Amino acid sequence: MKQEYLFPEFETNSFYHPQYLMGRGKNKPISQSIIKSFCKNSCEMNHVEAFIPSIETISGKEVMDYMKKASEQELWYENIRYRFYPGLQVTFDKKTVNIRFAYKKNNSFSIADYNNPDEKNTIELLAGEFGYTGPEKVWIGRKKYSDFGHDAQSIARNICDELNRISMALRNSHIEL
Repeated sequence: MKQEYLFPEFETNSFYHPQYLMGRGKNKPISQSIIKSFCKNSCEMNHVEAFIPSIETISGKEVMDYMKKASEQELWYENIRYRFYPGLQVTFDKKTVNIRFAYKKNNSFSIADYNNPDEKNTIELLAGEFGYTGPEKVWIGRKKYSDFGHDAQSIARNICDELNRISMALRNSHIEL
């Protein structure tokens, strides 16, 4: 077709390239807005500014406060930990939700330390079906707050929903920890 793929002056390029969206961020709202803008620009062939929402700084304390309102109080202990499934707990820190086995006491282990098939299946479920990264030190899975939304209230609601889905998937797989 003998067309330039990119113009030397960035401003004259009338689209956003979605290449980086093919990784983990493809379902994030900001990524969705860019991909929609790319598709719109590709069809209309004129420059349209992409809507990029402003992302507020997410406060871990705010997320926990909303989580405590939305969840069962008796499952909370040590202020930042929540037992959402027998043998599993979630801990909230400044930027991430962290899941670990509640009965493991050491602070450093790897996937090789899990001899129980239910433990291995739990790790595979968290990583494969729910997108948690790990294992890392004590955590069998971690996820950033930004993966759940843009504000503390929606993040907490989405975390509660996901913990319920994880619990249901573990029960359906007959996993006992």
